[in-house]
Amino acid sequence: MCNYIYMKIKMLRECIAPQMRTHYCCEICGYIPTQMEPTTLFPGEEYNPEQWDEKIDLRGLTFKIDYDIIEYP
Repeated sequence: MCNYIYMKIKMLRECIAPQMRTHYCCEICGYIPTQMEPTTLFPGEEYNPEQWDEKIDLRGLTFKIDYDIIEYP
């Protein structure tokens, strides 16, 4: 069972939230995800969960204050 909801969001103000990063390992492994790391998110930036480096843990943020949903599947 998947615990993630994939939606495109837009930040409404500057916040810090955990974000998953990826790094390129080699041709065999390709891109490898890292642990969630605290990241500064800036107002006006849009995040798309389909992008590898844009998976964000929103549990510590407030909907319509910190971020808004601009596309929901």
